[in-house]
Amino acid sequence: ESARLGAEPLTRDHKPELQDERDRINKHGRVVFDGYCHRVMKKHGMVPGLNMSRSLGDMLAHAVCGVTDVPEVTERRLTSQDRALLLCSDGIWEVMSPEEAVDIVQEFAPDQAMQAAKRLAGEAIGRWLRGTNEQIVDDVTVVFAWLHACPKSPNFERARTCSTEVSLNGSSDWGSLGRTSTMDSLNHVDVDSLASGAFGQQ
Repeated sequence: ESARLGAEPLTRDHKPELQDERDRINKHGRVVFDGYCHRVMKKHGMVPGLNMSRSLGDMLAHAVCGVTDVPEVTERRLTSQDRALLLCSDGIWEVMSPEEAVDIVQEFAPDQAMQAAKRLAGEAIGRWLRGTNEQIVDDVTVVFAWLHACPKSPNFERARTCSTEVSLNGSSDWGSLGRTSTMDSLNHVDVDSLASGAFGQQ
């Protein structure tokens, strides 16, 4: 039996309550806790109400609230221990840990990245619905890639990455990049969420 994969977080979510993020925001706007989460507001006002400290596409938050579109960039040298990569929106990470996500996707074979991404997204959506009395589902995007070749694949070029792309709003096949999406809006896109991920390691 093959060894179970562990999870190693690669990023941090850009939340307004993080001290360094709060310090930058407070120079221009303010951080308010609404009873559910921390949100970014104007100094004198209750807009825009973002629950993230970095985003793309929200000009008001950038102009007067201290929100930035500058990503945090890190580099990592891959080793033979790095077996798979998950990149997910916060709709995944708000309801499960990296360890739970890796446990779900590693139940699928390397040439089943599409099914693994769908399974992970479905589990997250179910948790959102159960936790909010079926009232709220956050954007749920999963990109899943195996970092080694898929066995028994009819297409060697595509098999190199073993990744699959799927969208619940319409699908397109990248050959195996496990991507499932229920993004409800592109008005604000969390810079960190789009690159937020975890390595599956042996």
